[in-house]
Amino acid sequence: MLENTQDAGKISKGYSIRAYALILFLIALGFTVSYRLFVALQKWQAGYNTDIESFSFCVIFPVVLILVMVFMPPTKSQEGILMRLGKMIQLFLIIALPKFALYLALGLPVVFLVVEVFVTKLPQKISNPIQRIFIDD
Repeated sequence: MLENTQDAGKISKGYSIRAYALILFLIALGFTVSYRLFVALQKWQAGYNTDIESFSFCVIFPVVLILVMVFMPPTKSQEGILMRLGKMIQLFLIIALPKFALYLALGLPVVFLVVEVFVTKLPQKISNPIQRIFIDD
């Protein structure tokens, strides 16, 4: 039997990232990857091989992880989609800020902590408009 009759007629598809936010994020990701490739090729032509040798691990691997998260099915909770969005932003920062990549990668648990504080401690007057911008019900 159904415990809550209010939810009986409501079928939830889950929560996902809004299309326009996702498109803008992927465009910014494309520009960032292109810039990192341009810089790596410039340094390679100047005789520094380090950036082009580490390109696959420092850029391509995080991009693959981001694309996996983009194509994941919708989550059942708002916290889940916020955590996915936080991880995507952190991977983007790892690509965009190579000098801080190690610190950002080691700080991955901070994303979960920030999302938990955002959901539980932040007043709904602040958190609900932010959620409406990025989350599609």
